[in-house]
Amino acid sequence: MFGEDRSITDEFPKYFLDYREKMSQEVRWDYRVISSDGTWSGNIFDFYFKIINRITDNLNIPFRIVNGLRQEDTRVHEAVREAVANALIHADYRLPRGIVIEKGKTFFKISNPRSLRITREEALKGGVSDPRNENIFKMFNILGVGKRAGSGLENVQLAWKEQEWLAPDLEELYNPDRICLILRTVSMLPEESISLLKSVLKVKYNELNREEVMALVAAHQEEYITNNRLQQLLDTHALKSNKILSTLVDRGYLESDGTGRGTKYFLTDMIKNNDDVTTTTFGVSEKELTFDEKRVLYYIIKNEYITTKLCVETFEFKKTKSVEIFNELINLGRIQRVGSGSKIRYILK
Repeated sequence: MFGEDRSITDEFPKYFLDYREKMSQEVRWDYRVISSDGTWSGNIFDFYFKIINRITDNLNIPFRIVNGLRQEDTRVHEAVREAVANALIHADYRLPRGIVIEKGKTFFKISNPRSLRITREEALKGGVSDPRNENIFKMFNILGVGKRAGSGLENVQLAWKEQEWLAPDLEELYNPDRICLILRTVSMLPEESISLLKSVLKVKYNELNREEVMALVAAHQEEYITNNRLQQLLDTHALKSNKILSTLVDRGYLESDGTGRGTKYFLTDMIKNNDDVTTTTFGVSEKELTFDEKRVLYYIIKNEYITTKLCVETFEFKKTKSVEIFNELINLGRIQRVGSGSKIRYILK
């Protein structure tokens, strides 16, 4: 997976990576990167570094102050990076449709070809690691991405809960097997949905409990709600979710479509028609690497070594910055210096 797209597809004919940004309805997409366009290598590691700053750019979240210093990098940034890395680590590259990552105004959608090797509940709660591609996992681990085994989706859940956004939506699809993770950067109780419900239900809105409001809000924001989705939102079990949904159907607020686990619940016309009322760390330090340190480390992984001259030419760093990065990576136990004089090189430790 370090090579060129052509050599990768010789081994995995269905291999395909696709990143899209769509911020308006007027255009098909505003920005796109695909592995097969021939202008870059097309491998998974270059893909990760090509898109990761774009996908985390302009996140509408407050910055943190740590020891008096403004921290631009937040738990949400880290969670999104881990979600992207997990999609690349766990994908089954023999299956069709490839990896598709979409960024919209209020959501991220990450889908990859595979089936879950653990239960959905285990995936969401974390603590269980079973990477499909062990070597890819190790490479990302060296870079400090996805380094805590089995913690990816747990970190996403914690980050989204911290922001009081709608809980992550993990969906398993079949024929072909596919996992879809939707991360909505929308409040759990957005004002537009609450205003709609209050304007339609009037005094009856006050008869709803918080769980029932959450179910109706999700159906409004996401077009429909399912038992599994409500379990994720409320962190509850199937029986309780079913009772909530059945109550809302009986009251005439939701209508069901389908049977069994595939049943979807939609807002009834009474509400929809009033929608216009509102608008492993491998024994090394756990210190988080900077983006530039990761770039240098990835260069070494890909090319086996780097020199000060190569670092200056490749990344346009000054010599002093290159040396600072090398020393930091050495102190962290990531790389080592070999040779002397003009033959000094830096390699993985």
